[in-house]
Order: sequence, then C-alpha cells, then structure tokens
Amino acid sequence: GAQYLYMKFCPVLAIAHVQNITIAGIVVLAIIIFLGYFVERFWCRYLCPYAALMNIFQKIADLIGIKRYKVFRNIHTSINCFNCLNYCPMNIDIGYNEKISDINCIKCMSCVRQCSKTEREKSKCIYRD
Repeated sequence: GAQYLYMKFCPVLAIAHVQNITIAGIVVLAIIIFLGYFVERFWCRYLCPYAALMNIFQKIADLIGIKRYKVFRNIHTSINCFNCLNYCPMNIDIGYNEKISDINCIKCMSCVRQCSKTEREKSKCIYRD
C-alpha cells in the first residue's frame, strides 16, 4: 500500500522493525538520537508529523472560536517562585506572561501541579477563556 514519506525515516518505526531498517533509517535514527541528547524532545518539537498536525488543528480551533483549556498565570498574586517554569516538560518560558499561549504547550498541567500552594489558594490558576 501507499506509505507516507515520513514513515521511511521514522525513528519509532526503525526501532520497532529493526530487521527491515535501511542505511538511511540508521543514519536518521542516529542523527535524531544525537540531537535528542542535546535538545529535549527534539523529535516531538521539530520533526513529528503528528505534533505538526495538532498545531494546525489548534490554530484552526483558535480561528473559529472553539474553546479549549489554556493555562493562565495570575500575575497579581504570583509569588514569582517559578516552580511552574522548572517543571514544564516542554521548557516553555512562562516568565512573567499572564496567558501561556505557546503552541508547544501540551496541556499536561505539570506547571499547575507544581504551583506553590499559596498562589493556588489565592487565585484560580486554570480556567477556560
């Protein structure tokens, strides 16, 4: 059957089907593993076709007004401990922003769980806009 272009070079496919791996697959897998050592979630951030598709759907949802969960930081009650920044698996720079609108946010809510108890008691951290 018809195969997608990226499936010929997909590192997950290469690992799952070692007996069918080509030289090109080995080279691509080695490059991705090497780059993954230096750049966290390299495949997911820059090469994964599924992540790109999800980003497209997120942009479309924003354009047509579909409501979805977004992460907000209450800048008025924040104690600026930045626990949220330290625990974000996508290394999103939350900084001093009120609305976290980075397209790489996977809505895992790790930042919210690591938010200091003091801030969570004072304000509602997560809500739908």
